[in-house]
Amino acid sequence: MKNFETIKELWKVQKETQINYDSIMKSVTSDQNKYAQKLIVQTICVSAVLAIILNIWILKPFFTWTTHLSMLVLCFCLVYFMVIQLCDYKKVRQFNQHLLKPQDFIEYLKQYKKGSYLLNRRNYKIYTFGIGFAFLLILFEMYFILPFWVLLLFTIITMGWFIWSYLFIMKEYIQTENERIESMISQLERIKNQLKE
Repeated sequence: MKNFETIKELWKVQKETQINYDSIMKSVTSDQNKYAQKLIVQTICVSAVLAIILNIWILKPFFTWTTHLSMLVLCFCLVYFMVIQLCDYKKVRQFNQHLLKPQDFIEYLKQYKKGSYLLNRRNYKIYTFGIGFAFLLILFEMYFILPFWVLLLFTIITMGWFIWSYLFIMKEYIQTENERIESMISQLERIKNQLKE
C-alpha cells in the first residue's frame, strides 16, 4: 500500500511539472513583442536626434569645413543605425513564421543569436568609430570658440563616455540580448522534449 501511495505522489508531481505549451508560447510571443517594440522606440529616438542634428546643421553657421564634415558623418552614422534597427525589427517579426514548429524555431533563434552577436559587435565598432571621428572634427570648430579648459573638459568627458560605453554598456546590452534569446530557446526546448515523450 505504501508503494501505491509513492507511485501516486510521483504521478501527481509529474502532472504538476507538465509544460504548458500555451503559456510558454505566450511568453515567447511576449518577449518577441517587447523586443520589437524596443527596436521601434530606439529607431524613433534616433530619428528625433537626426532631425535635431539636421536642424542645427542647417540653421547654425559654422566657421570650419570640418564641422560640416562632422555633421555629415553624424547623420550617416544615425541613418546607418536606423537601417540596422529596422532590419533587425524585420527579422524579429519573422519569428512568427517558426512558432508552429519548435525545432525549426530553436534553430532559427540559435542562428539569430549568433548573427545578432556578430552584428552588434561589428555595428557598435563602426558606429563608435563614426561618432568618435565626428566629435574629433567638431573639436576643430570648438577650438576657435571655447576657452581651452572647456575644450579639454569636453574632450575628457567625451573620451570617458566612449570608454564607459565600450567597456560596460555594450557588454551589458549584448549579455541581456543573449539571455533573452537563450530564455526563449530553453522554453522551446522544453516543449520539444515534452513532445518527444
